Amino acid sequence: MLRLDGLDEVRRVPGVDTLLVNRGPGDPLDWRDGYDSRLYSVYGRADDHEAMWAARRRIKDTVVAEFDSG
Repeated sequence: MLRLDGLDEVRRVPGVDTLLVNRGPGDPLDWRDGYDSRLYSVYGRADDHEAMWAARRRIKDTVVAEFDSG
């Protein structure tokens, strides 16, 4: 991975309690590691399912990961 941007903004999403960064630029990634190879994890709360899905969409649209294609 070359870069992982937008995490500071994710911390400001309403309902986000914890953001854990599991991988950083230059860290190796291997799909065979499954869940243990995730880039980041977000934990929080929402008033209802609609709010949870809205937060999920916002987080997905905010985080940008760039990978080396070679």
